[in-house]
Amino acid sequence: MNTSLQRSAPIEKELVYIDFRKELSAFDKFFYFGNIDHLKSKSRQDYLRLKSVELKNLIDSGEIHEVRGKPQNKAVIHLTDPEIQAIRSILQENYVDIKLINHKLFQRWGTSVVWSKDGFTYSEAHAGSGEIAIVILVHKILNAQPNSLILLDEPEVSLHPGAQNFYYFFY
Repeated sequence: MNTSLQRSAPIEKELVYIDFRKELSAFDKFFYFGNIDHLKSKSRQDYLRLKSVELKNLIDSGEIHEVRGKPQNKAVIHLTDPEIQAIRSILQENYVDIKLINHKLFQRWGTSVVWSKDGFTYSEAHAGSGEIAIVILVHKILNAQPNSLILLDEPEVSLHPGAQNFYYFFY
């Protein structure tokens, strides 16, 4: 407040809020919390196998799939070299390519990640939740507007102790 007892104007900043308790992969959201009662598949695994083929095709083609005129995915994001280098440094892995896609192929909106390293490629179905959290964290922070306010809620969730030191990378 200033001396005339009038409130100062609020500071204008972009807010980047990351709640790590909610940063589950699309695969994990469906596998642990999805409802298969109305699906033709006999199990969650069967449904995921079926939809994973569709997801791979979308990632490879870069297309936006629509059902009844509504998009089922957003554009594939190819992480930049600085993003990949940051993730490599934090997780101590030799990633050469990382792709992100937001989609609702597994019933509700979620994020899938595809990593390439050491001659093979794998998705979040074969990764730890900490890997997902770091990819999302790095992508959001490195793409935030300059001077943004960045709030991290429980960043230690699902991270091994070495990756919990990630904040040193950004300072």
